[in-house]
Amino acid sequence: VLDLSLREFQAGRLAGRLLDIENYRMMTLLGLPHAEASQPLLNGIENELADLTATLVQADMPPSLDSRVTDAREEQTLLHRITSLAARLEKLSVNNSYRFSASQAYFSLVQARIQELREVRMPGVPTLAEFMGRRLAPAIHTCTSVAQRQEALAKRIARSNDLLRTRVGIEQERQNRKILQSLDARAAQQLRLQQAVEGLSAVAISYYTLGLIGYAGKAMKAAGLPVNPDILQGIAVPVVILIVWMGLRRVHKQLTARAATSAAAATATQRHTV
Repeated sequence: VLDLSLREFQAGRLAGRLLDIENYRMMTLLGLPHAEASQPLLNGIENELADLTATLVQADMPPSLDSRVTDAREEQTLLHRITSLAARLEKLSVNNSYRFSASQAYFSLVQARIQELREVRMPGVPTLAEFMGRRLAPAIHTCTSVAQRQEALAKRIARSNDLLRTRVGIEQERQNRKILQSLDARAAQQLRLQQAVEGLSAVAISYYTLGLIGYAGKAMKAAGLPVNPDILQGIAVPVVILIVWMGLRRVHKQLTARAATSAAAATATQRHTV
């Protein structure tokens, strides 16, 4: 700095700006050690994420039940590992974000103070702006690249996490569909069994009902009424059988309607959940 008839306040202001530039330069460089220390951690997270991604794109699920159970456990383990990676990266980002932002702010202050100097180039002497550019620009670029790398890595982890959660959700949906199919098959078997015993039930109920009618006819005959219990019982046979059969059919239709309504509600709930 050459004093060419500077006034006292001009010299003081110039000295103050030079001191500010040096202070802000030191503050700017405080983020560089954290950026350098974060790069090995980011390398480890990237390598582990690459291994997890390679595991996700492996062969399709084998058809055996034991293998499916094993794959489900492996997917849960992968999901836990990806969540752990996301937590580690989030912790690293929280520790570095304000440091990198502060370094960028101090670098802007250094550039502003240098512009206020209104430097004039002298032959053979580098300007202060060139010197600071060579000293600070690589450090700022390193901090910026680490911050961008953290953001990109966070997006990759989020995509892998979404992909794995989608696969787990599809597997759960497939298992739930199998459970519903087994329930439908069981309901169909119960329906066939009910239809098989329906005729026997009608015969049994009709038999006991006709027996009661026969006892009633004998009681009326004993009371002096002109009733033949055998004829009364014979006439009541088709009527009782028809009434019992229609009653059983009505009950069967009601149960079938309720079962269909319950199955539809369960299917709608399953789809809404998925």
